[in-house]
Amino acid sequence: MCPVSVDGYRKATINRHHRSTSGVAYQQKILEGGCRKLYKVYLYTFFRQRVMAFFVSAVGALQTIVVALGAGLGVWGIVNLLEGYGNDNPGAKSQGMKQLMAGGGVCLLGTTVVPLLSGLF
Repeated sequence: MCPVSVDGYRKATINRHHRSTSGVAYQQKILEGGCRKLYKVYLYTFFRQRVMAFFVSAVGALQTIVVALGAGLGVWGIVNLLEGYGNDNPGAKSQGMKQLMAGGGVCLLGTTVVPLLSGLF
């Protein structure tokens, strides 16, 4: 007997094939085949749900990490920019502005592109 059986599915399978051939052995063969199909569908949906739940949570964690890295890079750029203005150093100002813009770009990627990964599968 199959552990994952739906009575309506099994009865419909028997009734559909009952008219052409009768016999207990044939009906049992249909039941076992239907059960295998049902079991495969059950396993497929079970694992698909588990994998998708893990993947969605992993995408959420990845998004948080990417945005945090972008924010850190932006803060570091602001510090370099202010240091460049304080010491009248054009090289530090340029580097600070580049880091600030790069941090903003990474945050933007983290909020727009990373959530699209959840739709891959």
